[in-house]
Amino acid sequence: MLIMLLVVAVVSGALIAGAVWGLYGKLPKRLEGFLIALAGGALILSVVTELIEPSIRTSSLVLALISTAVGAIVFTGADYLIDE
Repeated sequence: MLIMLLVVAVVSGALIAGAVWGLYGKLPKRLEGFLIALAGGALILSVVTELIEPSIRTSSLVLALISTAVGAIVFTGADYLIDE
C-alpha cells in the first residue's frame, strides 16, 4: 500500500511538473520528440500489461486480438471524424 502511494505521488508530481514545463518552458525539438515517443511507448506498455494480457488469460487469444483491432479502428475513425 505504501509503495502504491509513493508511485502515485511520483507520477502525479511528474504530471504536474510536465504541465508547468509545457506552459512556461521550451525544449529543443529533438528532445521534445524523444520525450513524446518515450511517453507513448510507456502508455502502450501499460495498456498491454493492464488490459490485453488479462483479456488473453480470461478469453482466447483470437478474441483479444479481434477486440483490440476493433478498438483501434474505432479510435482511429473517431479521431479522424473529430479532426475533420
